[in-house]
Amino acid sequence: NLGPSDFDRRHSFSLAATFQIPSPPTAWARVLLGDSSVDAVYRAMSAAPVDVTSPGGPTINLLSLRPDVVPGVPLVIEDAAAPGGRRFNRAAFIPRTDTHGSLERNALRGFPFSQLDLSVRRHVAIGKTRLEVRVEVFNVVNRANFANPVANLTNSSFGVATQMFNSIGGLNSLYQIGGPRAFQLAVRAQF
Repeated sequence: NLGPSDFDRRHSFSLAATFQIPSPPTAWARVLLGDSSVDAVYRAMSAAPVDVTSPGGPTINLLSLRPDVVPGVPLVIEDAAAPGGRRFNRAAFIPRTDTHGSLERNALRGFPFSQLDLSVRRHVAIGKTRLEVRVEVFNVVNRANFANPVANLTNSSFGVATQMFNSIGGLNSLYQIGGPRAFQLAVRAQF
């Protein structure tokens, strides 16, 4: 059972930056852009491992066993019709019903993750109250971040990603990274 852990991501990168917009020289431009800033957060991760399995035989059907690999057959196929442009090759695997086959644990990788989020914020004073108005855009370039492909050989969707990254786990998809482009408006009052 030797192989990468289920949560192994070899590379992870995060960058956060804030740019304070300089005070414009004209009065009308100060009304629009005065006391404003732009914030950016970029995150990228390499692909997570995928453990290809199939149900065990009739006496051990609660177990999932790894298949044998067919020599000389590519494990991954480029496929423009598949989400992410590639899929696992079902013909490269022979299911086992008695013991684990020759495919190592977590031998394949899913899809890498990348997302850029931006926000523009402005402080406005109204009497003694200070408002912060913020417009946030998540996944600015609307990059499709696919979850791992289906790893069960007996599933009709084997080898194809059927979910987005933000739809895995127990949280609402609105509050997770990896979803489609989304906008949010926030107002905070300090008094």
